[in-house]
Amino acid sequence: MIKIDDFAFCFFSTNDSDILNQQIIVDQLLETYNIEYWFRKNRNLNMYVSFSQMVNDAIDDTDSEFMIFCNPKTIPTVNDIGFIIEKLSTGYCFASAVSFGLFGFSKELIRQIGMLDERFIGGGFEDNDFAIRLLEFGKASWWGYNTINYLPIYSKSNNLKHISTSIFYQKYYVNEDIKEITINSHFFNHKKISKRHQKNNPLIFESWLDSNSNCGDGIFGDYLMNYNIRYDDNVKVQKTVEFSLNVIKNNTDLLFELNSHTNLHLVITVVKSLEFGRTVLMDLKLKNNHFFKVDTKEFLINEDYTDPIEIRVFLDDNQIYTNTLSNVDNIKLNYILPMWVNIEE
Repeated sequence: MIKIDDFAFCFFSTNDSDILNQQIIVDQLLETYNIEYWFRKNRNLNMYVSFSQMVNDAIDDTDSEFMIFCNPKTIPTVNDIGFIIEKLSTGYCFASAVSFGLFGFSKELIRQIGMLDERFIGGGFEDNDFAIRLLEFGKASWWGYNTINYLPIYSKSNNLKHISTSIFYQKYYVNEDIKEITINSHFFNHKKISKRHQKNNPLIFESWLDSNSNCGDGIFGDYLMNYNIRYDDNVKVQKTVEFSLNVIKNNTDLLFELNSHTNLHLVITVVKSLEFGRTVLMDLKLKNNHFFKVDTKEFLINEDYTDPIEIRVFLDDNQIYTNTLSNVDNIKLNYILPMWVNIEE
């Protein structure tokens, strides 16, 4: 067991009212703990490129070994914070009460597995990624998913999240049928903690239970408790590939068809048009020589479903096409592009 006397509490909001409401709760713990406060608003008032980048800044800036992070949408409670501290004290390398809305870990964890992945631009999938990395690490994690105190507020970064989708599919393959996650070893690399924080803390490391003690709720708890890890260790090279993509849209249907002699997939994101805020309507992973058809009424844009929509297409982590579709469109695209493939292909 590790005794925690002090920790950093990191406020991710830039709104003074939100911060005040959160800090009133945290201040109640000052008689028990020495608390180092970190305020995102003092570090960066602009929009971060990624949620991961904001977390990493807080890690770099703070002196405390243990850290708790609070999303702007979260209404923390004293019990939630106490729960996180208790889990970090009793063998868990990571603990959350409200998923990535209120969570904590020590810098020792980051020394072992690396910083959060800043490639997940605009937010989205950085929590999936971190849960998989915890599973791969093999030490105990507790991923709470109580979202009762998590406010459903629209995120300004939503119109960027399609990039994260492509990155995630390039980094992992999640087979839900057999509960297995394949890690693309070629893409599984992470930034190290800053030099001033690099000294290991063996007492914390040795206190951690193994992954048999993993626990949690929601998709991330499911990852930690029920999935196995395998590795794709094939050496990869860039190879020029040829493929075609057909996009057919009418007033009620949207069809994507991918044809190629090479084993590849595209990530396609459908977003609302600019005048409707470019929020994400759908992500899909389209395999070669397959098609995907969707009834556009599922988008629920308006009663006649004829508002224009925008599609964005990715090969690996490169956007290769974007366009706003009219009510009736028939687009045929032919490509000769480099992509990462296994060296034997």
